[in-house]
Amino acid sequence: MRLMAQLFALLFAAATLAACAQIERTPPLAQRDDEGYCRANGGEPGSKAFAECLRGRDAQAASSSRLDKAHRRLSEDILVGR
Repeated sequence: MRLMAQLFALLFAAATLAACAQIERTPPLAQRDDEGYCRANGGEPGSKAFAECLRGRDAQAASSSRLDKAHRRLSEDILVGR
């Protein structure tokens, strides 16, 4: 009976992690071309629109980074059984 419960827990954890692995993520900061994006959509470097575009991209990257860290922490907790 105990073996069945452990097997079920292991299968549940594996299915959960497999589902999480299919989440599409934004590219890492090193691969993003924020200045090119903001030139095309925000204006000339030095303009107010360009600065706001860069600020928005930074905020988006920070939010994405926090979500990735929280997801990684949750996955590790599930694996360890905390």
